[in-house]
Amino acid sequence: MLLKGLDRLGRGFRHLIDTIEQLHVLHALADFQRELNRERTRAGLVAARARGRQGGRPTLVTADKLAAARSMIAEQQRSVSEIAAALGVGRATLYRHLAGRQQQHAAARDAK
Repeated sequence: MLLKGLDRLGRGFRHLIDTIEQLHVLHALADFQRELNRERTRAGLVAARARGRQGGRPTLVTADKLAAARSMIAEQQRSVSEIAAALGVGRATLYRHLAGRQQQHAAARDAK
């Protein structure tokens, strides 16, 4: 079945070989272009970081929001879901930031 398809690719055996060689050359050029794009992208990211830019989505939970969440949790008047909704973040996001900040504080405390 494969041979049946290959014989339709070229008019003759020599034409088929030439066509396959051209496909290999096109493949090599495509690989070269892909690698150039990768290098340019990496260089652009490095240049952006050097200018102080950082990629990714901006964080929703600022230090002020986190402090407000901690005080609301300490008051025990609202559920975590209500606190998250009041701050405009998801419950899982709030939990993640609360846990992350606690780990950071513990690591800083241990370093002293």
